[in-house]
Amino acid sequence: LITAGVMLWVYRPLTISLRIFIIFAILEFLGLVLSRSSFTILDKIYSQQIRDSQNDTPILIYGAGDNGVALLQWLLQNNLNDLNPVGFLDDDPFKLGRDILGIHVLGNIANLSEVIEKNDVDGILLSSDNILGSKNFQTLKDLCNQKGIWIKKFSIELTSIE
Repeated sequence: LITAGVMLWVYRPLTISLRIFIIFAILEFLGLVLSRSSFTILDKIYSQQIRDSQNDTPILIYGAGDNGVALLQWLLQNNLNDLNPVGFLDDDPFKLGRDILGIHVLGNIANLSEVIEKNDVDGILLSSDNILGSKNFQTLKDLCNQKGIWIKKFSIELTSIE
């Protein structure tokens, strides 16, 4: 708008067509939208390729907070463990249905049985120690024992060297 105002003031309204500014605004808007959406498109393509290349053990990550994201990044970057994260479980209702690095938050402890059966899960990784002390942990443990699913905890430790 500032450029259009200066151009119209300098070159008089009769010599410059208003159509030029409208076409420029449309092209600029389309360029901005396409450049911003390209990040999302490339992220989805990249995360799909990673998931397709890992045809090993399907797992769920319990906890979609910062620790869950760190765990997912660790799994996606380290192909040492042959684990394929198929989804997140989280008790926060606001996270349900969200997409975190291309992996969906599929449910919570209430619909855990359905999520396990639908995704043919072999194991669950706990993203933090806080889950071990939660009221839902015993329900999770009992259900996993019934279905023959293993549970493991992810942790990052700092150890002093003397």
